Formats: sequence, C-alpha cells, structure tokens
Amino acid sequence: MLTIVLRYGILAVGLLFLWFASLSARWGEPPPLSLFSPRETLTVETATVVTSPVGNGTTRTDPAITVEWPRDSGAQVAISGLLALTQRGDADRARALVAAYPLGSDIRVRIVRGQPMANRQDLFGTAHALFLGLMGSLIAGFGLVLNRALK
Repeated sequence: MLTIVLRYGILAVGLLFLWFASLSARWGEPPPLSLFSPRETLTVETATVVTSPVGNGTTRTDPAITVEWPRDSGAQVAISGLLALTQRGDADRARALVAAYPLGSDIRVRIVRGQPMANRQDLFGTAHALFLGLMGSLIAGFGLVLNRALK
C-alpha cells in the first residue's frame, strides 16, 4: 500500500499543482497570462466615475472608461480591470484614474480574448502562478523518478 502511495501519490500531487498553476494563470482582470497579449493604443470615448448601490445604504465608486472597439466600428466597449480587486470601490482612486484619461486622450490596453483590458500587471497573481508551476514541476519530476525507482 505504501509503495502505491509513493509511486502514484506524489506524482498526482505534482500534477494537481500544475493544474492549479494553469487555472491561476488564467484568472483575474487582467489574467497573468495576458502579459504576452498584444497591445493597442485606443482613444478614450468616455471617462466617468460610476456610483452604484451595494446594500444597506452604502455605495461603491468605480471608474468607467470606454473606447471604440473594434477600431472604426462605432461600438463603445468598457475597459475591464482598471483597478486591482483590493482597490475597487475606492472613490479617490476612481476619480484619479478618470482624471488621468480625459475625453479624446490615448490609452494603452491589452487585447485579451478579443476585448480591451487595462494594461497593468497583478504581480501577486503572476508570482502565484509561477510558484505553483515551478513547485508542480519539481514535485511531479520527483514523483516520476520515485515511480521508476520503486518498480
């Protein structure tokens, strides 16, 4: 029984880590994998601060910047991922971001899954995905070596 756990269990844990790494690399706004996505410089069509009710009388303030996407189509699309998850709802940050991009100015965005996203990087999410990938590779490699050694 112990031989089976050692032969296949460690390999399974390593593969599980690699699966978690692939999920972590695709999660978030923008996801860490979008680091390699193409960039575009688009013109700001609207830039406003949106206040929406959250519950029990409180409100949430978020920036809303729209651009024309695809180019020359006339359709306006909101840029997602302007603020990190921990900064969302902060009125001062939303106002500062909207003030930095007045109407008609250029904004650099990433094109992720065909939609414009903010050109910023979540360092924690990227480090998390890299750590899981490296640890998964090491554990799975050790599991393969142990599997061969215990045959």
